[in-house]
Amino acid sequence: MQKVIVLVNNKSDFKYKQASNLKDYQVEYLDINPNELKTGFRKLRTDILILNRDYLGSSFNLLAQLVLQSEMLVVYISKTLEFGQLYNIMEEPNFVLVNEDNILALPDLVRFAIKNYHQLLALKKKINRLEDDIKTNDLVREAKLKLMKDKKMTENEAYKHIINLAMQRRIKKSELAKLIIGGLIL
Repeated sequence: MQKVIVLVNNKSDFKYKQASNLKDYQVEYLDINPNELKTGFRKLRTDILILNRDYLGSSFNLLAQLVLQSEMLVVYISKTLEFGQLYNIMEEPNFVLVNEDNILALPDLVRFAIKNYHQLLALKKKINRLEDDIKTNDLVREAKLKLMKDKKMTENEAYKHIINLAMQRRIKKSELAKLIIGGLIL
């Protein structure tokens, strides 16, 4: 079951506390001063963080920090949709802006946002893996060229040499390729 933290304080009037009906989630209401949150938000262990305009006041920098530096879905509820102040986080995959008028749809919006967020995270991981593979291939290609030039190996021999040395030394091909390019190993 996914954990949801709803941030409240003495200034925030959470009408959606009853209206949201997040029964599919483990919901916890925390009374934290927004100033304390500036330094301690990394300690929050949650999948979803919900807060509203009354809680946040005009501290859009704090909201941007929460969105940009955390790996949780941040749901921001507002009476008026403040697109201007939120320009820097509107496109972030872990940020959802909800109009207070649509509060009854909050459980569906959260479900939809979580699904999209997890799909985007999976795609980012895949992209990172592909970028790493490209970097490794470039390093191995450069190391092969160095071996072909310095040791007069064929391309196939140079590649096999890199693979065998990497296995013998129990290091990644990319690390070995860096050593060969740097002239530390031939």
